[in-house]
Amino acid sequence: MIDTWNDPLYRAFRKNVSSRDDPSCSNCNLGPCDYIRADDFEQDCYVNHEPCGDRLWFAGLFHCME
Repeated sequence: MIDTWNDPLYRAFRKNVSSRDDPSCSNCNLGPCDYIRADDFEQDCYVNHEPCGDRLWFAGLFHCME
């Protein structure tokens, strides 16, 4: 488990998803946009490469990344 936690790819993932730099789709007048409707997620409109579903602690559901 500690090897996974310290893996460079997972460390980069944790850094990216904890940046708190997410678009607010509910406040966007362009939504649902092509970023959301794409079959394969590549990036959001803020150029984040992790889907917002990976950031559930922003809603107060999880606090394991803090």
